[in-house]
Formats: sequence, C-alpha cells, structure tokens
Amino acid sequence: MQPVAKSPSLMINMISQPVLLLLALSYVMVLVLVALWAERHPEWHSRLHPFIYSLTLAVYCSSWTYFGAVGTAARGAWAYLPIYLGPILLFVFGTPLLQKLVCVGGRQKTTSIADFIGSRYGKRQALAALVAIVAVVGSMPYIALQLKAVSLAWDTVAGTISSEQIGGYQPDGALITAILLAVFSMVFGTRHLEGRERNRGMMGALAIESVVKLVAFIAIGILALVIATDIDTTEIIAGKTLLEPWLENPVDARFVTTGLLATLAIICLPRQFHVTVVEFQDDRDLRMAPWLFPFYLLIVSAVVLPITLVGQQLFSGSGVAPDTYVLNLFMSGSSSYLTALAFIGGFSAATGMVIVAAVTLSIMVTWDVMSDFRHSVILLFR
Repeated sequence: MQPVAKSPSLMINMISQPVLLLLALSYVMVLVLVALWAERHPEWHSRLHPFIYSLTLAVYCSSWTYFGAVGTAARGAWAYLPIYLGPILLFVFGTPLLQKLVCVGGRQKTTSIADFIGSRYGKRQALAALVAIVAVVGSMPYIALQLKAVSLAWDTVAGTISSEQIGGYQPDGALITAILLAVFSMVFGTRHLEGRERNRGMMGALAIESVVKLVAFIAIGILALVIATDIDTTEIIAGKTLLEPWLENPVDARFVTTGLLATLAIICLPRQFHVTVVEFQDDRDLRMAPWLFPFYLLIVSAVVLPITLVGQQLFSGSGVAPDTYVLNLFMSGSSSYLTALAFIGGFSAATGMVIVAAVTLSIMVTWDVMSDFRHSVILLFR
C-alpha cells in the first residue's frame, strides 16, 4: 500500500482565520476566568496547590515540545529524549537539592532568580539588575520563537484559504497572540508580587494549560496509533527505512550534554525558577511534584514516538514539515473538531511559556532593574 497521505488532498480539514481568532479569544477568556476564580477562592487554591504546583512545572513543555519534539525525532530519532530525561532525573533523584533551593528562596523572600542571586551575595542590587538584564536578553528570542510557533500553527490550520473566501481579512496570529498575552500578563502580573505574595490566578491558569496541551497531545498520539492500523508496515519493517535510526545507540557526547543542559534549565530558566521556587507553598508540593511531573514528561516522551513514525510514513516526500506533523495528522482526519483541538493544544503550549516568561521578566525589570536605576538617580542628585 502506498502512503496515502502523500496526496495533499487529504489535508482538507482547514479552519478559517476568523474561526481561529474566535478559538484563541475564547481560550484566553477561559484562562482569565480560571485565574479570577483562583484569585477569589484562595481556600480551594491552597487545597489543590500540590496538584497545581506539579502541573505548572509543565510550563517547561513549550511549543518546542508540542511541535519541535516530533520534528527533532523525525530528523534525529532519540535526539529529543535528553530534553525530558534531564528534568526527570533531577526531580526523581534531586529532591534534596530542590528542597534546599525552595527553603533558601522562602527564607530570603525572593521574587525572581535575579533577586535570588543578588540575595546570595549580600542583597547586591547591581548584581540582581545585571542578572535581570541578561535574563531579558536571553528570553526575548525564546518568546519570539513561541509566537512564531503560534503563527506557524495558525497558517498551517488555515491553509491556503484565500482572502476572498474569508471576506478579505486575514488576522496576524502572532500579533493577536502577543496582544492577548500582554493583556493577561498585565492583569495577573507584577501587581501580585509585592514581597512574597503568590500569584494564584496565574498558577491556576497555567495548571489548566498544562492539562489542555497534554490531552491534545495524547489525542494526537491515539489518532496516530489508529492510523497506523491502516498502514501496510511490511515494507517499512523489511527495509528498516524508518526504524533503522531508532535502533542505533543514541548515547553520545551530544546526548549527555543536552541532558545536562536540560537538567540545569529546569531550575535556571527564569520561568522555571519562578514556578519552582517563587510559587512554592509548603512541603506538600515537593511530595507530589517528584512523581507527578516526571510522569507528565514520560507521557509526553512516549507519545512523540507514534506521532513521529506515522507522520514519517504518511508525509515523507510530500513537502510537509516534520514540525507540523501534529497538526497535519488531525487535518488529514475526518473532523474539524479534532483539528481545532490540535490547534488549541499548540496555542496552549506556546501561551503558557509566554505568560510565565512575560510575568517573570516584568517582575525582574520592575523590582531589580528599575529600583536600582531609581536608587542610582537619587544618589546622583543627592
């Protein structure tokens, strides 16, 4: 049997740009409502905080996970795995280190990684400001990458629908996403973090986002397995054209280095430090997170495999980019609702990272850079 998806006619479940805009607006509105509910019901938030804390750690799984992990696996087989293996090992075997980190952060009432580093060297505001500037410069390309991923998903799902078909209006997905997330960050941002006050609204919204993107990703994996039952795999297994890279030993210097960097990133990235240390509440959090968060990453890592293998068989040679397999699998199905679910999953993966990064960077700029600048001006004119 020839790979049926090599025909572009299968990719028919496209969604018009205005409908995608409505989906994005509706999704952000749901996040706002969840955040408001969490703000107004602190007793429920406190009761559910261990689950919320563990799920918000999954902000680590950005659009790179949702789109790029499959693309990386399609190009380099197990090359995607150390990105998840590093954090899994840290949370499973490095709990004492995490306990020490959150204990020091709580004692010093740190509000960001810049404040934490500055506090470790005698509350040096200049050092904290320097760390904040480096974090801002380093995070901007990553935020831009998330917006680019949303734009890619937007264009892929909308396809080649002409402007005449949608009334001549084609919204810019990246611009709209940036505006929506800027508004969310302003509403649930720096106004909450005076001293050591937690951001219940943002944490509640991030927990929902983690569930949404995981459900969407699992649904894509299930669809890939269903499609696999209709594919003749005899030729693939005999020739090992797709399986050969997966049968090689993946452990090399690059694999180990990537794993070590991922291990450090889970606590050193500004957004990860924020959800891990700043939003830590009590010991219940670190009793649940060391098993729930690794389990989350294990599910993601496992789901990448069927999506990649089926995507390679269906779309190899068709011009479909590996990073869009997760969208094109649903688009080649028979339901526009599944296509919408795939889009919302990718939108959620990107927006979760951008929200935390924007809030975290705004906190650092407000309390570490601007306060230091204000103090320098006062000393200059005194």
